[in-house]
Amino acid sequence: MQVNSGDHIRDIRKERIAYLKSVRNFAKEKMPYISNLKVLDAGCGNGAFLRAIKSVYPAIAAVGIDKDGSSIKEALYKERKKHLGINYAVCQIEKLPFKAASFDAVIIALVLHEVSPASRAQMITEASRVLKKRGRLIVVDGVNEAKEIRRLMASSGLGSITAEAFNEYDNAYIGSK
Repeated sequence: MQVNSGDHIRDIRKERIAYLKSVRNFAKEKMPYISNLKVLDAGCGNGAFLRAIKSVYPAIAAVGIDKDGSSIKEALYKERKKHLGINYAVCQIEKLPFKAASFDAVIIALVLHEVSPASRAQMITEASRVLKKRGRLIVVDGVNEAKEIRRLMASSGLGSITAEAFNEYDNAYIGSK
């Protein structure tokens, strides 16, 4: 599918393939600690990010949540076709229905720049709440949000916050509980 964007034409499929390649490369290089752990993708959309990670680490116990029911419906459809063992649910990141200390890693990818500052704070606080001791929060978002993301992660009790290049537009911010 091509989209005319001003003076040039973008090939959305090529961009998507490049993005998922970035996800797999990042998982291999920067996330080996999740290889057999319990992982939550908060704001998973149609589950593409989580499926890419599951392709690298098939032993993870994976859960994807999103507030958009149609995206979760698409994720469930793809799960039924591929049987990767990923569970999906409709819910908001600001009010996660999980007990405290439920996950070894929580991922929030390309969500925070889309919401208000108050929602960002709630999302990071909730993600931190459901992390186990020594768990990691991985936030993938734009480089423009770096300062605020780091501040919010620190204020939620996360330490050792690092920023890693994810792709040409985004960084991955990793904090440990």
